[in-house]
Formats: sequence, structure tokens, C-alpha cells
Amino acid sequence: MVKLIKSIITEVGTLKNTIPKGIVRAYEILASVALLSFILFIAGLIYLGGDALNGKIVDDAYFVGMHGEYYEVSKAVYLYSKWHTLSIFASFWLFLVGPFGVATYRVLNK
Repeated sequence: MVKLIKSIITEVGTLKNTIPKGIVRAYEILASVALLSFILFIAGLIYLGGDALNGKIVDDAYFVGMHGEYYEVSKAVYLYSKWHTLSIFASFWLFLVGPFGVATYRVLNK
């Protein structure tokens, strides 16, 4: 596992030297925002006791859920949890697609 991580870091270092700084910087910003968002999501998940996608709405009462347990929250917190959870899915895919975009740029501009 350590060898794999070292090889990835080496490859990223090599890519940084062959790709325009603007593209590398844009990806670094995207990766940083995605990581921060994920950390905040996990913190919110622990603090609230779940998320809205696993929660439910019952008679104007909003619940976040995790592992079959539900906790009542305000509508604002429920909506925040819902949109933040959905944004995690989007940022995760952008985070994964970013390196492919960088690699594609490298291949097309050889």
C-alpha cells in the first residue's frame, strides 16, 4: 500500500511539470474543496446522527437517519443535510474525473 501511494505521488509530481499551471491549480482547488466538504459532511453526520437522504418526513416533522435510527431536526437543517449530501456525490465524481481530464489534456497535446 505504501509503495502504491509513493508511486501515485511520484506520478502526480511528474504530471505537475508537464501540464499548464492553471489546469493543475484548478484541480488542486477542486480537490481541496471536495476534501473540505467531505470532512464537513462527516462531522455533520456524526453531530446530527444521520443525513437527510437516509431520513424521512412525517407530518411536517423532519428526521435525519442513520442505521435505522432517526433524530428530529428543523426543516432548515434537514434541507441543508439533503443538499450537502447531494453535493458530496457531485464533488466526489468531479474529484475522480479531474485526473482523467488532466491525463486527456496531456495525451492530446503531445
